[in-house]
Amino acid sequence: MDNTKVFMKVGDSAKLFPAMVKEEHYTCCSEPGGKYLWHFTPEKDDIKKPAEIVADNIVNCLKERNIDQTLKAIGGDSTNTNTGWQGGGGHAVDRAKDWEEAGLDCL
Repeated sequence: MDNTKVFMKVGDSAKLFPAMVKEEHYTCCSEPGGKYLWHFTPEKDDIKKPAEIVADNIVNCLKERNIDQTLKAIGGDSTNTNTGWQGGGGHAVDRAKDWEEAGLDCL
């Protein structure tokens, strides 16, 4: 979670006011070399689990870049969203993409 500076409307006012909100930010890179691929901030959803939202973003972006079929592995840190015992990001990516061999390796 990062503190992100934003401008927000307050009430019925058309005026924007500076504010600070907590948001998750994900940056995706290729290895070796750490080449930047893309980044995203997951939208909140009342139905899907956070891990499913992250997985959807990752799988969609892989498909858009035509690298979903050549991907060897996915790595991530050990936050609960990525490794949660009730289906973290690795499990959600596996299910969304129907990969049996490429799980989320926690680095």
